[in-house]
Amino acid sequence: MVYCHRPNCYWLSLDNLTDLQGVPPLHPNPEISGIGVILGFSITAYLTLALLILHYLTVYDPCRKVAKGQFYVNEIDRGLLAFVRGRVTAWTPTRRFEYAMEKSVLILSDTQVVTGLAILTAGYSQLECGITAYHWQIMVFVSWFSSFTFLAAMTFLEDYFQTNNKLRIIRLFFMFILSSLLVVALLLTGSQNWLDLLNEGGGFYPSLSALCYYQQITMESFTDGGPRLWSMVFSILVVGLSYIHGGIRLFDPKAEFTRRYFRKMPGTYLKRIVNFLDHKSKQRGIRAAPWILPLLLAYSTFVIARSSYDIAESMLLEIIWLAFAIAWGTIKIWDTRKITGYNAKGNYTGANVEVLDENSWSFGQTLPLVLLLLPLLSMAQAYLDNDAKVQDRLKTTPEL
Repeated sequence: MVYCHRPNCYWLSLDNLTDLQGVPPLHPNPEISGIGVILGFSITAYLTLALLILHYLTVYDPCRKVAKGQFYVNEIDRGLLAFVRGRVTAWTPTRRFEYAMEKSVLILSDTQVVTGLAILTAGYSQLECGITAYHWQIMVFVSWFSSFTFLAAMTFLEDYFQTNNKLRIIRLFFMFILSSLLVVALLLTGSQNWLDLLNEGGGFYPSLSALCYYQQITMESFTDGGPRLWSMVFSILVVGLSYIHGGIRLFDPKAEFTRRYFRKMPGTYLKRIVNFLDHKSKQRGIRAAPWILPLLLAYSTFVIARSSYDIAESMLLEIIWLAFAIAWGTIKIWDTRKITGYNAKGNYTGANVEVLDENSWSFGQTLPLVLLLLPLLSMAQAYLDNDAKVQDRLKTTPEL
């Protein structure tokens, strides 16, 4: 049940929130923060990440064909995959299994973008109805899982989208909508009064209306530059950088544009400098001495820059980044669920019995977990599909 009450933001005019009066109690809102909703979104995110890792270790080809028939190999990916496939496991999935994984991840991607937009829309629609700061934060990080599940799926399916241009445009549109809604939702979490468990702003009131914090954004009292502001900035940067990178990869999967302007051109200038200094350092006698240190510095800069670019461009770093982002969302959402047992002074008083109703396994909480069967059924169906069998035979049949 959703408890609707008109937001009362009188506390914005107060200098301090110590012993704030008239604070409404925190009621359950299982549509947003129910145990089934949270588990459904989080398990989906980790399942997609696991499929991405499996695809990377067994199928991913670090050798990319670029313009004019040339090939480019990322040394970071090649070195790691050569070790894993040579010493850890030699198993290579069949084309049928690859096809099944693609279909499964595509279902996960579509499901998560729709449900992510749905839960964000539900949260925004409840602003006038007094959705609390506690439930707003839960909503933000539940949709966080959707966002990064979607990004992980985009990474997994980047080759698929190169042959489906219309689907690529549609995905870009949803990327923009989902990331924009999430970033705007994250802005509130930077307030010094936001879930102030340490009483830095005067008290801990998780049931205050989230709408009030939107009004506070333009006020001087919004932030004092404390940890909540930096947590908000960090979260927005993670979302922003991830989606910008995802958008670039969607239209430049072989990184030709970024390699040209961030690797090749700077590398050419650095090579000229290194060659110039190397020539000077080979002079006879004491005239070479002043050039040795600049040569070492220039060469070190070149090696570090080239290595940094290779790491940044690698699929390995992309997977690590997605894993980190999903882990960050996990920490934030479960830490938030723990705070309902604290009073306004930040003292633990025991579990909030009423809010514990969000842990009840009603139909609305069971459904998200049951829906996890969809990608598994899709994988099984795709594996048994006649098209997959044909592709498998084509892959295993030697060319004449």
